[in-house]
Amino acid sequence: MNQLELIVKQRSVALISGDVAKLSAILSDDFVYIDAGGNLMDKRGYLENYVMATDVRWIAQELDEIVIREYGEMAVITLRAHDQAEYGGTLFDSWVRSTFVYAKQGENWRCVSGHSSRILT
Repeated sequence: MNQLELIVKQRSVALISGDVAKLSAILSDDFVYIDAGGNLMDKRGYLENYVMATDVRWIAQELDEIVIREYGEMAVITLRAHDQAEYGGTLFDSWVRSTFVYAKQGENWRCVSGHSSRILT
């Protein structure tokens, strides 16, 4: 497993376990994310909506079809994720395709952008 694949999996574990510090370290300060509903959020909004919100309880996130393409100090990662969570007491079970862009910042890869789209069939 290469360094980027490890970081992608660490991001997922941090999300599921609610590890704000770990996830914050993986996301760049100028991180932007577009969720499956088309909502745009910055790093703070992402952490607040997906990790810090008291009405969100992650059950699992399974990743597969991970494809990593490196371009020097940048990398584009596509994957499929099976998300299972509870939002405000309602169970959420969905498959999404996501694209994440990582940039080398110093010695570390940091996630600078992400986008997810729901898989309907």
